Amino acid sequence: MDIRSRLGGAFLATGRIAEALRQYEGVLGAPRQSRRGTPRGAKTSSDPAV
Repeated sequence: MDIRSRLGGAFLATGRIAEALRQYEGVLGAPRQSRRGTPRGAKTSSDPAV
């Protein structure tokens, strides 16, 4: 779980709605990373479609 989504949950629980929304929007806007460190959906040299 992303730290920003956890922080957003903490802000939401304490009633800090604006801060919570900013954190959740940051999570949605950030590129997701796989365990290998490459963004999901990114083309790699091993992809035949590259």
